[in-house]
Amino acid sequence: MIEGVTLRTILLVVFVTLTQVAGSALLVKSDGFRAAGWTALCLGIYVASFYAMATMFREGMPLGLLLPLLAAVVPLMAIGVGVLFLGETASWTRIGLLCASCLLVGLAARS
Repeated sequence: MIEGVTLRTILLVVFVTLTQVAGSALLVKSDGFRAAGWTALCLGIYVASFYAMATMFREGMPLGLLLPLLAAVVPLMAIGVGVLFLGETASWTRIGLLCASCLLVGLAARS
């Protein structure tokens, strides 16, 4: 385990990442917030995600670490959801650049 990083922190980061991707994927189903059920589910997931983020910030997670991490990982996972479940395509260039950005965020967080 990395010093200062608890299992709770790791689980919250995973939760926030998954809920951000799920909320984004549900935006398609919400039909521009015209489908009430999908809209309620989408907004509920985003509320849970933002609550978890607020909890992490209150407990000392640096804003400069979490948001860049999410900015790199969430789009990469959203591409996976789009390709696997929504019939979208993704170029290797886009995937490669997002993977590189994840690595760079990790390196920047260590310095």
